[in-house]
Amino acid sequence: MASRQTSPERDEFWTTYGPLSTNAAAIQRRLLHRVVHLSAIRPERQRTGRLDALMDSYEEMSEVLASLR
Repeated sequence: MASRQTSPERDEFWTTYGPLSTNAAAIQRRLLHRVVHLSAIRPERQRTGRLDALMDSYEEMSEVLASLR
């Protein structure tokens, strides 16, 4: 998620942190973090009535899970 937005603070973070690893374990870890994030935001989207965003999360979750296979 941190790589999706830009700001001076985030740019500084990435300068200090360095580039993301592209090995298989790192990619799988990022996908698993995405699963956790999507799972966490679904109830909030339901609670706040953001049903369009809720429905979008099902498609995104399906894509992420397919990538994990």
